[in-house]
Amino acid sequence: MDRLPDTTTPLTPTTIAPGPLEPAPASEPMVWVPGPGNGFVAVPRSILPADYFAPTAPAPAPPARGGIGAGIDPRAQVIAAGGVFAAGTGWGIGQVLSAFAGLGTAGLAALALAAVVARMPRPGTTPADNTAPGASTEIHVHRGARVKARNLNIR
Repeated sequence: MDRLPDTTTPLTPTTIAPGPLEPAPASEPMVWVPGPGNGFVAVPRSILPADYFAPTAPAPAPPARGGIGAGIDPRAQVIAAGGVFAAGTGWGIGQVLSAFAGLGTAGLAALALAAVVARMPRPGTTPADNTAPGASTEIHVHRGARVKARNLNIR
């Protein structure tokens, strides 16, 4: 690219001669407000907003609740309740599982005894001999040399 022509004009330094300070005519009251560079600037009071000197007050804090849990966060209460529920559920499941584990030998012996008692004939249901009406001799032959006889009356 070609060079562009220099269009700037050099500034000539100006000097300000010190003189006596004259205050501005005091036609209205001035207020010092924070300005740039951590300084203060005088501003006429009429150009400031109406609420500059009386800012709006923040909303008051809600009154504290009375009782035991007055200072506890409600979200923390929910989390703690969930933990207590999980612990109680785990304890209950442990109780059920320990009951099944206690079934062990004694429980199996009780089940075996109940099975034997259920297979025994009840008194008064088996005839004493084959002469009773409805009595018959049944012989069941299974595989092997085992023979099962029911109501067999051999004399």
